[in-house]
Amino acid sequence: MGSIVARTVVVILALAISAPTGSNLPSEGAGRASLPLYLAVTSHDRTPDSGVPRPSVQLVLGSISRARCEALSDALARFAEQLEMARDPLVEDLSDDDARVPLDRAVAANLSTMTAAAALVPGEWSSADHDMTVRLTGHCPSPVHCYPLRVDGPISPTERRARFLAWPLAFAMLLAAPTDDAQDKAAEALREAPIESTRIALVLRETDLHKVRFTRQMENVVRSAGQVVALLPRTESPQLRLLADLSKEKASEDPVPWLSLPRGSILVVPRLSALGSVSLFIEEVRARIQARGLRVSELYIPPPAT
Repeated sequence: MGSIVARTVVVILALAISAPTGSNLPSEGAGRASLPLYLAVTSHDRTPDSGVPRPSVQLVLGSISRARCEALSDALARFAEQLEMARDPLVEDLSDDDARVPLDRAVAANLSTMTAAAALVPGEWSSADHDMTVRLTGHCPSPVHCYPLRVDGPISPTERRARFLAWPLAFAMLLAAPTDDAQDKAAEALREAPIESTRIALVLRETDLHKVRFTRQMENVVRSAGQVVALLPRTESPQLRLLADLSKEKASEDPVPWLSLPRGSILVVPRLSALGSVSLFIEEVRARIQARGLRVSELYIPPPAT
């Protein structure tokens, strides 16, 4: 494959997150006070990567509500059962129901979550023509210029482009709860947002990023997804193939080993379609937290996508 013409521009987009003054969060020693990270933006010769990012089963299932997980589990199990019956010449399915209908509905309800999870996992984001790559790093090397993620003034075209490429982080909100109970309740409130209207794609506690506590419904989704992919012909829809990919990841794998967030934090990633209305995404997150009467600090809120 042909290589891209070499470029020499190197820019660093800095992210420095600290706990708000006066919050009752533990001190820095407890791991909640600061989060110094940088997005390294590099333009250089790069061979295009033909691989397509695959959503992490842990990030997807760890980010959806119990009701959505149960609906997905039931739809997958019913579809797998129907496929098994169709393969058995001695069994006739007398039902008029098409198991694909509820499955398609369940898949559609989670596509935004899958898209965001697939975008977050690599930790490195490239433009379509591969002339710019954005990656996460823990320091800002001198003498490279750094852009603070908190925007106080005009944004250059290079910085705007870098933020858009790294949208799962650059346009996410980072919240911090004072207790584990408050963290769990806040995450649950955000995950239960109506799928038809929400601008939220991922809701992940810092522990969910690395190892999700699998529930029975989550295990059923993975098992049924494996059955479906084994029974589906190669010509089946890309949506079902994407869903079936969930069965290929081991639960013990760390999907984002490159990302470390403060203890007690919650990463809230918007839908890709919501990047043009970031202010409404922020308002929705705040409203759902306030409706539960929860006390949660905002470590970081994204700038408008302008």
